[in-house]
Amino acid sequence: MKLSYKRILLGILTITAVAIFFNIGSRFVVSGFSSENELLTVGGESCSLAEANVFIANQQNIYENTYTRGIWTSSVKGTTYEEHFLDQMKSFLIQLKYMKIMAKEKEIRLTEKEEALLTEIANKYYSNLTEEDISALKVTEEEVLEAYTDYALADKVLKELAKDVNVEISDDEAKVIIVQQILIKTFILDESGNPVSLSEEEIQEKLNIAGSIQKKAKEGTDFTVLAAEYNEDNTTQIQLAKGQTIPEFEKAAFALEEGEISEIVQTEFGYFIIKCVSDYDVEATRAYKQELRKERILETFQEEYDKLTSSVKLEFNEKLWGNIRLSEVRNTTTCDFFEQYNNQFSLWSK
Repeated sequence: MKLSYKRILLGILTITAVAIFFNIGSRFVVSGFSSENELLTVGGESCSLAEANVFIANQQNIYENTYTRGIWTSSVKGTTYEEHFLDQMKSFLIQLKYMKIMAKEKEIRLTEKEEALLTEIANKYYSNLTEEDISALKVTEEEVLEAYTDYALADKVLKELAKDVNVEISDDEAKVIIVQQILIKTFILDESGNPVSLSEEEIQEKLNIAGSIQKKAKEGTDFTVLAAEYNEDNTTQIQLAKGQTIPEFEKAAFALEEGEISEIVQTEFGYFIIKCVSDYDVEATRAYKQELRKERILETFQEEYDKLTSSVKLEFNEKLWGNIRLSEVRNTTTCDFFEQYNNQFSLWSK
């Protein structure tokens, strides 16, 4: 049994301020577009292929610089990572335009100072592009500014929304502890990989083993040494927050003080002996508070976003999108679009 942090899906752009990918559904409509390079329209707002290329190329180069180009042929969820990546980017671009509509409805606007700063950032970013970058992206300085403006508006929508959401997270709610565990299983796997419970006699024998281990641990035998010999799980030490594991384990683990050994904990997986390494991990708790805060904001956002997407028509040029290949922007070097934003605009506007 693996006990680990509940992961919150914020999308692939984890280094950016706006990193939210929700289920858009299949409401893509191909109809007339005002330009052969118009990728999508949402309620009068449009996205050009050039603007899309800016986001795609930057994120692509970040990935390639970290994982090498070989990442695109690796498998993920039954497809190649290239296809997975492009699906995620499609959702991202659609959401940017929907959030621009949302900004209008909520009368959220950029201030003159924010617009001036975005213009400055866009000029700097564009001036740093090589001739090869510009040729591959087919982008103008105005389209770079459009990309920054869309991104900033989406960022501002989330920040404004956060002000109206109750995001107070108590220490108890977000508390993260560190424990060590020893599991003595009460099941085996059959030929098909399905769990099969042991006989009553075998279960009693397992309980006796667990009792012996628990006794040794309480008498002072090093828990790590005991775990190395007896633990039937592949993990000994874990970080744990509430709601992330089975109730019996959670109740016993959070009742322990630092250094304390639990009684034998009976679960559907078998018998656990738990040792508390830390009954309050300060840094992990602080980080988990932020995750919970983001989750609450995104839950509220999802409700409003769903209403908007059901009432505002989306037209997406699937034919144009289908022609996009990462190899078309592979010769670009640009990768600092988000860095420029975070360093100069996002921090400044907090």
